[in-house]
Amino acid sequence: MLLCITRSKVFGDTGYPNRPSAAVNAAMYHQKHSVINHRLTKERGRNMAEIRLVNIVKRFGKLEAVKKLNLEIADREFLVLLGPSGCGKTTTLRSIAGLEAVDEGEIWIDNKIVNELRASERDIAFVFQLYALYPHLTVYKNISFPLETQGMNKKDIDKSVMDVAGILKIEHILKKKPSALSGGDMQRVALGRSMVRRPKAFLMDEPIGTLDAKFREVMRTELKRLHIDIGATTVYVTHDQVEAMSMGDRIAVMKEGVMHQVGKPEEVYDNPVNLFVANFIGSPGMNFIDVVCAKSDHNTKAVLSSNKEVCFQFSKEVYNRLEEKRAFSKKLVLGIRPEWIRIEKKKTENLVPAEIYVIEPLGPSKIVDLKVGNDIIKARTGADFEVGIGDRVWIELIEKKVHFFDKQSGNAL
Repeated sequence: MLLCITRSKVFGDTGYPNRPSAAVNAAMYHQKHSVINHRLTKERGRNMAEIRLVNIVKRFGKLEAVKKLNLEIADREFLVLLGPSGCGKTTTLRSIAGLEAVDEGEIWIDNKIVNELRASERDIAFVFQLYALYPHLTVYKNISFPLETQGMNKKDIDKSVMDVAGILKIEHILKKKPSALSGGDMQRVALGRSMVRRPKAFLMDEPIGTLDAKFREVMRTELKRLHIDIGATTVYVTHDQVEAMSMGDRIAVMKEGVMHQVGKPEEVYDNPVNLFVANFIGSPGMNFIDVVCAKSDHNTKAVLSSNKEVCFQFSKEVYNRLEEKRAFSKKLVLGIRPEWIRIEKKKTENLVPAEIYVIEPLGPSKIVDLKVGNDIIKARTGADFEVGIGDRVWIELIEKKVHFFDKQSGNAL
């Protein structure tokens, strides 16, 4: 039931002589394995399952690690549980798997309550950070082991192992033992051992968290492609918002045992429900400026709390939104993402003066730290944007991308 993932290498050529060109090899691979993928997906289709968590509570002594959590994960969906360390995401995952018993609530898998079922009876594959291959067994034997324990006949075992090996592109290492494999190959063997028995769902607990940045990029692509190929319901835990944004069909953001927001990556990024989500999603996170909004001829002035001589002007649409929420004269937090700040080098009417504070070149772009009043905010520019530290510029916040949050509650208006 368990499969484990650890260090990786780029999944490239095997190094065999006289192999076809890259283009021919790719065509041969997709022609051969499209049939396998279709057959496995069709066969697994009966086993894939919806997962529902209803008012889940999990306590460790006096600590309530998961608090009245409700979540529905659709059949074949790739859902990412995202949050900082200690937020309860791994406890939630382990509760689904049956490795932790919940104190309150119901866990449904495939339209059945599974609270009283042991982990081995839930038909779930759990992916840990560290792999656990049997060192004395070949790759073939490692993958076939779950089927042998189920008493499957040798012909069916061989067919299942070869199908999985084809999807994972590891046919050439089936006779090797783990000690002769690269980290990346060991990961794929562990995945194969989990896939071969066709579980109802995959649960992955930060499976690529120990890899360096380059290998994480490779594995993000591999895991997402694998999910598409086999159509498995997948719940993936991470604290890395880049992984969440790039891999998930939906993201569920947690903090201190509470589910704060669930939605598609672009929904969570563009419309965060509170200050925590707005700051946690994005790199850099959203800029926050404490303001008090005032009416001005049916328009809106957002006056900086740190410097009342500086204000941003907004249109009637913002006026109407704040009026509806009765937000005028309240302490608010204005939020804007770095890519939605326009910088002009020449003084421009209605734009706010700012000073270049720090410049962070990132290759294809730059992050420019701006001092506005007594606040520091970050803007993303093109790589060819040339300014110097201390230069005076003028900035505009793209109005349709501006967010307002209640400072006391932290909730979006």
